[in-house]
Amino acid sequence: MSQQESSHFAVAAQAYYPGQAYNTPAMLQLAASINADQGRLLDIGCGDGQLLKLLAERFPDIEMAGLTVSEEERRVCGERFDVRVGDMHSLPWQEAAFDVVISRHSLEHSISPLSALFEVNRILRLDGVFHVVVPAPVSEWVIKWKDHFSVLPRTMWEKLFDDAGFAVEQYQEGTWLASFSMQPEAEMRFALRKVRDARSGRVSSQQVEPMPIATAPAASVPMLSTLVERRIVVVLHNLVLFDAIR
Repeated sequence: MSQQESSHFAVAAQAYYPGQAYNTPAMLQLAASINADQGRLLDIGCGDGQLLKLLAERFPDIEMAGLTVSEEERRVCGERFDVRVGDMHSLPWQEAAFDVVISRHSLEHSISPLSALFEVNRILRLDGVFHVVVPAPVSEWVIKWKDHFSVLPRTMWEKLFDDAGFAVEQYQEGTWLASFSMQPEAEMRFALRKVRDARSGRVSSQQVEPMPIATAPAASVPMLSTLVERRIVVVLHNLVLFDAIR
């Protein structure tokens, strides 16, 4: 498929399909990995509610909520779910309000992902599960996209998760269909457990066997583009500022 044909297909796909429905295969894979038989579930960056609808079919007895940045998308979600317009860095829910939280392709849009992770820690109960999906920093298209501020390698994400009180219980690599390139792009899928409450310092009583933090081989370091390195520096700078005012 030529670049012009790919661009035309991307526009046509977005016009035909609601929201991210053309990415349903990746959403189905994520939905299949989630266990939420009871309690409350939050989807951060729920858009027009496609993932919430898939999960509601699988788990009809749980309460579901979503966060979006658009009033129009909130209206599209309807009254079936508790969808609110807001900011992932200041979630409009009380502490320990959820048993499961999902963030699919949202954290890469944050210029300070650690502050967003602390917010998830706040609204998720101790021992609650946090599913994170982010794009892998292997595509120039993904890295250069205008509102992708935190396209980070696995090692850095796992460091941030640990700092925010989460343990990695499962890691998987997959692909998603990028909306404008209409090409399969690599993504990283993490299943985390909240093992430490960041505010009170309480720790989980369950025995958690966290995966070892991934270490990149030395030979892979030069593969990081200058653009990735610059973005990492920007993120680290923001993390230092956040830690200084915290």
